Amino acid sequence: MDVLVIDDEQKIRKIFSSLMQQQGFSVRAADSVAAAYDMMLDDPADLVLLDINMPEVDGIFFYDIATTFCKKSKFIVTSVYALADQRQMVPGADAYYDKSDSLAELVRKVRHLMPSSEQPVRG
Repeated sequence: MDVLVIDDEQKIRKIFSSLMQQQGFSVRAADSVAAAYDMMLDDPADLVLLDINMPEVDGIFFYDIATTFCKKSKFIVTSVYALADQRQMVPGADAYYDKSDSLAELVRKVRHLMPSSEQPVRG
């Protein structure tokens, strides 16, 4: 299973990437929508952890484009916005994660979408 982490903040990319690797996923990371777009065209990820608020092109635009050509990819919106706001901004995403919540909650959401990743929660 392959996870693509899209976030303009290096610290968040590193934390999410490490967490997903600990859960047994193959992980790629992108610091921009442009980089993520190229990665998804070459090899669509099974799961995308997608930040909304990014410079130049935001995650909302990427979601709209990616879901048209990556029908099998699942998307978890990851943002500092409240979950209700995330749902309004990106309706139709598979899950939503508030970055102020625990990493265990992110793992729970990932496991719900990707049930074959039955690895123990660490950290």
